[in-house]
Amino acid sequence: MKAYTYFMAIVSTAILLALGVLAFLYTSNVLSPSIVNYFTGTGKWVLSIVGAVFILLALGEMYAGTKAMRQEPAVSFENPLGEVRISYSAMEDYIRRLVVQEIKGVKRVRANVKETRAGVNVTVKAEVQDGQNIPRLTNGLQERVSSYLKDILGIASLAQVRVHITRISPSREREKEEIKEEGES
Repeated sequence: MKAYTYFMAIVSTAILLALGVLAFLYTSNVLSPSIVNYFTGTGKWVLSIVGAVFILLALGEMYAGTKAMRQEPAVSFENPLGEVRISYSAMEDYIRRLVVQEIKGVKRVRANVKETRAGVNVTVKAEVQDGQNIPRLTNGLQERVSSYLKDILGIASLAQVRVHITRISPSREREKEEIKEEGES
């Protein structure tokens, strides 16, 4: 696919350059009117062939563009046996399960994965139980997510792991006490 992309870039650049030069030469009267008359008269078949080629190239570009849009966003890297693609949704699901199962004090998690020039950015939005040491919990969460993405999934280009605490929810005992207090009022 890279070869096709490079080919299309070269062809479109050459076409635009040629059209620009022709327009400049025609407006500055360097280009003879007989050449222009050739393409509007006996040379129509040449223009027809060039037009057909442009249409085919445009259709090919549209097909390639829609195919690329249909692919699920993913992080890819090369292994000795070929390309490996891990979709963002697979990584997000993995992070959700990892955090909830392995980090004590985290109740709910949402993860978002984006790829930038600097590497993969992960944003984890978490609901934690009260009574937790938030700086220690978030540091552990960042380290765990980072090490698992690098070691288990093979994501070498991890740029950052951001953590947003969206809610600090009361523990079960505190919830029971609050309900009991509300019932007594």
